[in-house]
Amino acid sequence: MVKNIQTQNRNILLYLILLVPGYIFSATHSAEDYRHREIKAVFLNEHISIDGVLDENFYSLAPIQNLIQVNPDNGELVTEETHIWIGYTSDAVIVGARMFDSEPDKIISRVGRRDSSSGGDEIQFALDTYYDGRSGFAFGITPSGSIMDGKLQNDTGFDISWNGVWESAALIDELGWTVEMRIPFSQLRFERSPEQVWGVQVVRTIARKNERAALTWYPRGETGNVSRFAVLKGLENITQTKRKEFLPYLTGGVSHLPAESNNAIEGSLRNNLGIGTDIKMGLGSSLTLDAAINPDFGQVEVDPAQINLSAYETYYREKRPFFVEGKDIFSFGSGGPSNRDYTPFTVPDLFYSRRIGRPVQGYVDVNPDSIIYPDGTAILGAVKISGKLNENWSIGGLSALTNEEHARVLLASGKIEKELVEPLSSYNLLRLSREYGFGRAGVGMMGSFVKRNLNGTTMEHDLNSQAISLGVDGWVWLDENHTWGSSIAWGGTHVSGTEERISDLQENSSHNFQRPGLDYVEMDSSLTSLSGYYGRFVISRQRGRMDFNYETIVISPGFDSNDMGITGQTDRIFNRISSGWKWLEPGNIFRFSTLNASAWYLTNFGGTRLSTFLGGVQGQFLNYMSISIFGGWGPENKSDQVLWGGPLVVSPSGYYTFFNFNTNYQKDFVLGIGYHQGGNTEGNIDRTSSINLTYKLGSRLKLSFSPSYSNNLTIVQYYPFEDTTGTQHEWGVPQLKQEMLSASLRINYTLSPLMSFQSFIQPFIWQGIYSDFKEFTTYEKYKFKRYYMEDEISNYSALVFNSVFRWEFQPGSTFYFVLTRSTELSSSNEKFELISNTVDLLKVEAANHLAIKITYWID
Repeated sequence: MVKNIQTQNRNILLYLILLVPGYIFSATHSAEDYRHREIKAVFLNEHISIDGVLDENFYSLAPIQNLIQVNPDNGELVTEETHIWIGYTSDAVIVGARMFDSEPDKIISRVGRRDSSSGGDEIQFALDTYYDGRSGFAFGITPSGSIMDGKLQNDTGFDISWNGVWESAALIDELGWTVEMRIPFSQLRFERSPEQVWGVQVVRTIARKNERAALTWYPRGETGNVSRFAVLKGLENITQTKRKEFLPYLTGGVSHLPAESNNAIEGSLRNNLGIGTDIKMGLGSSLTLDAAINPDFGQVEVDPAQINLSAYETYYREKRPFFVEGKDIFSFGSGGPSNRDYTPFTVPDLFYSRRIGRPVQGYVDVNPDSIIYPDGTAILGAVKISGKLNENWSIGGLSALTNEEHARVLLASGKIEKELVEPLSSYNLLRLSREYGFGRAGVGMMGSFVKRNLNGTTMEHDLNSQAISLGVDGWVWLDENHTWGSSIAWGGTHVSGTEERISDLQENSSHNFQRPGLDYVEMDSSLTSLSGYYGRFVISRQRGRMDFNYETIVISPGFDSNDMGITGQTDRIFNRISSGWKWLEPGNIFRFSTLNASAWYLTNFGGTRLSTFLGGVQGQFLNYMSISIFGGWGPENKSDQVLWGGPLVVSPSGYYTFFNFNTNYQKDFVLGIGYHQGGNTEGNIDRTSSINLTYKLGSRLKLSFSPSYSNNLTIVQYYPFEDTTGTQHEWGVPQLKQEMLSASLRINYTLSPLMSFQSFIQPFIWQGIYSDFKEFTTYEKYKFKRYYMEDEISNYSALVFNSVFRWEFQPGSTFYFVLTRSTELSSSNEKFELISNTVDLLKVEAANHLAIKITYWID
């Protein structure tokens, strides 16, 4: 070994002697020469030990070098020389790299858990194995050996939830640092061919210089990622081993729930045990079959506390591995241009995976101390197929069966009876897409079918018996340089159920067919089905200094994809046009800056104007601090959101402002400040202030603290009330004053790249005061009839503590230990006081959940 290291050092010295004059000479390079590069992989007959020591014969071959900067000096050569070797064996890609550094003691090497951003030096290696310019796999490693990986999608997208099983090692020495990777072909997807042609990219980050350099160059203002990769050739006669992976799991847990201490069925102590497996099999070289037997679809980190006073549900990010893997295949309507602005309502989606295994939807109206609800809906089994049929066609299919769930109810006789709260349900999804001309254009379709076993059950009037959705989408780049792009999507839905169920559906918050004054829809209590459609068209400019985006969205009143997807508001015709200018070269103050303006025009299907909006500016300073300022104004219009299902009412003219400031994210201490304020001419006010603090202590510990405070006054808040005479006011609109304080304290300590400890503490305090009880006397103006009543005060406080120990004890196999403590308290305190509310909350006995999970990867 000593002899090998001495040989390596002599070779490095020789490289340095030979490269210095060449490097000086290359200062006259042309960035255009780096737009297109061709790399050749070398077949290796020798064994490469993945230890970070570049002592094999492979590394005596001429390396790939001369990366070119993306930032900060776009088009200039990397300031620290980088050597890369790409080879392959019969079963894997081998990558070696030497990152020279003139000041090796200043290399920023932080230890982080898998897929976390350390903010330090890093090298990433990416492969476009289908050579389609749109998809691929990325693998990254830091000098400490911490790794990240993920899937590339739609040219610029990145899904970090994918975890491959591969080997890597990194070392720091007196010349800089080194890396070795071994990526098995079994983890990649590619077409069968005697000679493979792939895309390849290598990106090096030098953190202290805020520098990123890559194999290929593109100027500022141009978008694209995978489509700009270099070409990798030389991979001949490679085959995938037959992929067959098993991931069995074992879970166990115990919970202590003080709020259930009076429960006559189980009391406050609960426990659970689970066992099952995920199966992954290769179907040829491109398709993957995922199956699950009694899968564990629990998630390690709890969802954040929120107060939702709208008529629409809160959506949460999917965190369950079975669904996040390969989710790019099931993405609908997102192909092509990615330059899309904010939309002021939830855009429909045909697939929202958290519908599968959701909390039970049924409710039993009995004393809470005499009922036990299931923790969730059990998934009996699930199967998924995803991948490419050939270089152009992609396919995705999913089918899942969820169990019939019952609540246990204690009757007065002492007998325990079961009540149905979730029916046996089948969820099915199919996705097909085809690409043309190296990602120049594409078309696709998606269909879903949900079937519930409701016949003769107590829930047949509460849920749809079946739901069908069908959509087609496509995109096209209008020029060879991908400057202008356009995409289109259309979807239709058809849901069926009893007359009572479809009547309820017509009247819910997404449809409101019963709303007075509608002459283009009609509430029909005799219907047993409901149908609707959705469409979206986008055209945008993706490259150059000028931004442009036009979008049209149409959602018919009867569209409803909520059985397997997402539908918020319907009855919408939305048009937006936006444009802007980018200053891409550093000036006297800013490193880059942008100016944007946009106009929205939103109507319902009756042509009533509902809102408009305008946009703002943002930029990054020369010292890498950044600032964003946005503002907007809307004229007086109508609103169908104030009275849930009630008449349209006037919406006064109003404004919106947003300010955000962030310090250099590469520093050990990072500060972010945000402030939002909005309001209207009738006195509505909405203020939110937030701070984000991140502090990196040494190479292993990272602390973050993110408090936020909101103070809102809503002059008309829908709230049916009963006055002092006992009269019910269905369209009551009292004033609502809200204060909310929330925070998140996160502690990340990484013992090694394979072992980490994470904790977060989230306090949440909210108060709402209803006053000035009134109702409209005319819906055309803010004119009211008032009722003098005492204020109604509500307080809600919650404190959540979640701690996770994660140990990847061998590639693909992981041990989790999870502790969660949570408390919540409702009261009617008259004042919003942080200290007293916190003290009261701490007096409440916490609910405690302790769980372990072991997964074991078998290849």
